[in-house]
Amino acid sequence: MCGRFVLKSSLPEITAFFGIPYVPAPDEPGGRIGTPRYNVAPGTKILAVGQRDGQRTLRPLKWGLVPSWAKDASIANKLVNARAEGVESKPSFRAAIRKRRVLVPADGWYEWAPARPGERTKRPFFFTRTDGKMAALAGLWEFWRPAGDEDSEGLRTACLLTTEPNAVAATVHDRMPVTIDPADWDAWLDPETPLQDVLGLLRPAPDGVVQAWPVSTAVSRVGNDGPELIERHEDAPNSA
Repeated sequence: MCGRFVLKSSLPEITAFFGIPYVPAPDEPGGRIGTPRYNVAPGTKILAVGQRDGQRTLRPLKWGLVPSWAKDASIANKLVNARAEGVESKPSFRAAIRKRRVLVPADGWYEWAPARPGERTKRPFFFTRTDGKMAALAGLWEFWRPAGDEDSEGLRTACLLTTEPNAVAATVHDRMPVTIDPADWDAWLDPETPLQDVLGLLRPAPDGVVQAWPVSTAVSRVGNDGPELIERHEDAPNSA
């Protein structure tokens, strides 16, 4: 799975990297979109790159998918990630995988390895690209409005897609987020791309593209945030 990630790049850096022709204003007052975040968690706003009228766009979405047919928004807690295998046939994702795909900018992500003998907690690791560039995580988005409430602004939500791990990720966890190569961004974002071509992009990152190192268990607490969370920490303590 992918339950936390990092986005420390600035809005100008993000828009330049993804070829977006404008820099959007920060999120609504009180939000944190556009500021460095080292412990992005489900239930919060994330940035997503989409496509409209042939141009890439950037917008905030809430992390945790709420399908359009859902009775209430609480289902988002269960739909943070979507397994790539069979995603095209699962009711929660089959519409979005065909027409509502996004790229989620990330400077890296966390995974937790099983606790070692004598330890009480799982060991967190930080994953990032070996070339230092941002990763484009594969995501799906949906729009939801409460039934019968046409005046509601509704919710725009998203989930991340996961797949089997590559060699590096397999040393820590049995899943990893799908990352989309820049050469495939247009195909991923274009709603007219044939489904079989889309499904062909749901694969692990090639070996050598991703690296990982252990970090402090402080990242396990959602309230903790700061650049120290991604620093190498060989002897992480047993509790956050």
